[in-house]
Amino acid sequence: MSDTTTTEPADDAGATTATVPEAAADADLPREAIESPEDRLIDSVTASQQEALDTVEQAGNAAVAGVGLLQRAMADFVGERLRQDLETQRALLACRSLAEVRTVGFAHWRTAADQYGRELSHMAGLGAEVARQSLARPRFPARGA
Repeated sequence: MSDTTTTEPADDAGATTATVPEAAADADLPREAIESPEDRLIDSVTASQQEALDTVEQAGNAAVAGVGLLQRAMADFVGERLRQDLETQRALLACRSLAEVRTVGFAHWRTAADQYGRELSHMAGLGAEVARQSLARPRFPARGA
């Protein structure tokens, strides 16, 4: 084997590969002797970028899951309110006097106001939890672990 670079066809596409015997000799050197300060800086920046990407991924996953949870909670509330509104319609149609209409209507609006107030608090709590999970700093294992 000579100390020069040789090229040989690598595949049917006509690509070539280079063999440099000197590169094999460098493999016996300690890692510190091979890496320059620039290499270590690049490695450090790359690791930091990967951690940032992992953080963004976690935040995105938590946000998407949270939005799904909020949508389900809203749909459940709206579905229940529609059911109760239909019950109120039936009760109003069954009324025989203006006093009965007033009593049914007042009870309906009082119940609706209470339910909307509770749901607003519930949704605010869910929204806060989604935000907390989305913004939480991930706990990565120690490097090399």
